[in-house]
Parts: sequence; structure tokens; C-alpha cells
Amino acid sequence: MGEAAYEKVNALWTTVPPCTREEAVRATWKIRKHFRMMKSRQIRTCWISLRGGTLDKGWPRLVHDLSHRQARLQFPRARPPGPHHAAIEREMVEYVLEQGWLTGKLRPKERERKAKDPLAHAQAQVARWETKLKRTTTLLKKWQRKLRYYERKVA
Repeated sequence: MGEAAYEKVNALWTTVPPCTREEAVRATWKIRKHFRMMKSRQIRTCWISLRGGTLDKGWPRLVHDLSHRQARLQFPRARPPGPHHAAIEREMVEYVLEQGWLTGKLRPKERERKAKDPLAHAQAQVARWETKLKRTTTLLKKWQRKLRYYERKVA
């Protein structure tokens, strides 16, 4: 399998959106789990692409690098890129496309931020600090009692 096999694989990437760090982390974890690869926390910076992917960055590079690792696992004696690498990469590309990850499915959901009411916030802070003051006063009294006890015991 020569250049023609890789051209078929690269043709699968029609439009490639940006790949954020969170997407790269999640995609790597899911690909490794699906293809029964060893777990690793390594995320390469070339997998993160904020302007959209080319074959050198983003989604295509992520899948390409992981397919190299999978090929080494399956065929440890084959010299890289090995005769089966293109087939493994094609399978991974098809899996990524099938899962719909290029549509932003792996992006973290944005949390809605509640607008804070300044009056309620100030009241809550006053109550919080009054509680801390009471707790501190109680502990101070406790330690003063212990101090008097030990002073009497020593004298």
C-alpha cells in the first residue's frame, strides 16, 4: 500500500473544523478505548488547531499519530509506516467521522452563568463572616481554658 492508499485516507477529510485541547483529550481517550490501545495522557500540540485542520495539524494529525501507535501495537516487527498503517488510519478516520466528532460533539458544554444580585451576595458574605467570627471566638475561649489549666498544673 503506497501513496494511493494514503490519498484515499486523506480524501476522507473533506472539511476539517478546529480541534480544541478539550476535544483532543476526549477524542484521544475515546479512540484509545475503542481500538484497545494503551492509555496515555500525552496530548501533542500539533493536535490542537484553532483555525481548522490541515493534514499537518488538528484532527487529521491526531488520527494519523494515533494510527501509527496502533500499527506499532498490532505489528511490532513491521518497519514504520508498515504495510497495514493506511488501513488502520482509514478505519480510525471512519470511526471519527461516524461518531460525529467533527461537528463539535466532544466540545464541553458552556455553563450558564447566573447574574449575581449584589445585595444578596453582600448579605451572604456578611452571614458567612459572622459565622466564622462565632467559630473563632468559641475556639479562642476553648484554647484560653486549656492554657489556664496547663498554667495551673505546671505552677
